[in-house]
Amino acid sequence: MEDSLWYELYDTNNNCVYYYNPDTEESVWNKPTTIGELLSVVNDLRNGNKPDALKIIQDFESEVYEIIPDNEENVQQNVQENVQENVQENIQKEPENLVYDPNILSEVQMDGYFQGVPKILQFLGNQLSLLGGANTPGIFQNDGDSNIVNEMTEKLKKGDLNWNATDINVVTTLFFNWLTENQVGNPIIKDEYYDSILNTLENEEALLNIILSMPEPNKKTLAFFIQILQEYVLEEVSNVTGVSLEMIVALFNPYIFSGLKTGTDPDLEAFFFESLILILDTFSILESNN
Repeated sequence: MEDSLWYELYDTNNNCVYYYNPDTEESVWNKPTTIGELLSVVNDLRNGNKPDALKIIQDFESEVYEIIPDNEENVQQNVQENVQENVQENIQKEPENLVYDPNILSEVQMDGYFQGVPKILQFLGNQLSLLGGANTPGIFQNDGDSNIVNEMTEKLKKGDLNWNATDINVVTTLFFNWLTENQVGNPIIKDEYYDSILNTLENEEALLNIILSMPEPNKKTLAFFIQILQEYVLEEVSNVTGVSLEMIVALFNPYIFSGLKTGTDPDLEAFFFESLILILDTFSILESNN
């Protein structure tokens, strides 16, 4: 007896098609020989988890996509139309967050800013310096006035960097807010580097080679971030601010990896972050053209 129905699905994790029978809940990689009816469901945006095939099919049927009889030309056309529609919808709805944009600067230098490093991050780092962060006791430990923070946030969202802050606590709060938002979708260090980094901590040269192999925007953003913090761990600065290397690591270590990875191995993550502060030659990375 032939099985009445099979779905043809696409697994983005393995970049290949597989087949699912909703009656028997059986999944197979090779096309079954006992097919009564074959329906092709092609969606490379949502079908990334093979065990959830039935839920995906139900979603398609009830909410998003029609299930189309096996016709490759129609399937591809349907996917392209829906992808374009979703992209336009996301563009219209996406808020103006303080996001990480690797294309924030298209020139090698622009008004003293480094290419490839988010301009907002550089602006906030410069504000910290202008307001004498290295001479501020308890730096990074106090929140700024929420009304002023909200006002300045709106300016940043609009790309308005033609202003100078007067309260360093407002700047540090904006700094933490940017790091928090950036971490959600654009972590400074991508997830695929996490394991290799933590497995190479005893080999300084190998660790630095991993950092240097990262994509240029991520590598330079990391270097700029670390460069800001390196000033605050100098003994003469720490004596004034009362903020030690250990405190800097505890405050900022959680922001370099994605939320999925941060906290997986907190001791090694902290050791890695401390090592970066102590050994990373940030100037050579930021001034390089490749």
